[in-house]
Amino acid sequence: LFDIALCFLLAILLILNYCAHDFAEDWTYPILNGGLALFTVLTVVFDTPFTFQLAKESIPEEHWDSDVLFSACKRLAFVWTAAFSVIAVVGTVATVLHLHKQMFAVLCHQVVTVAAMIISSTTMQFAFARVCKQLEESLDGYQQIDGMASPQ
Repeated sequence: LFDIALCFLLAILLILNYCAHDFAEDWTYPILNGGLALFTVLTVVFDTPFTFQLAKESIPEEHWDSDVLFSACKRLAFVWTAAFSVIAVVGTVATVLHLHKQMFAVLCHQVVTVAAMIISSTTMQFAFARVCKQLEESLDGYQQIDGMASPQ
């Protein structure tokens, strides 16, 4: 779903760039990040956070039904929504004030993106640790051998 939305958004920007190059040159970042913010908030509203699909790619299938994992993914989607929104607002203000090519706008974009990445990484590690702890608690009759659970 995320890939489709991103392709759609990039197609719109490509058409804009072809039809109105000067407009697209100034407004690409605000439009792109505003579109991403809209998409990420919609995934949360419809209870299918895009981060959950990404988590499924790196977490074993037996953990996919975890409420802890889903909750963490929902929080992460909000973090990315906030990041995309801040970048879109800063980009819009910078473009309106003709500062969009200045170092401030570029620096703000990078700082917000890196902060969102750090928060995402930390939150997913915390969520995965909680999922693993829940799994260990549900395996009371099992012993751990080299990180694998086996019956006692």
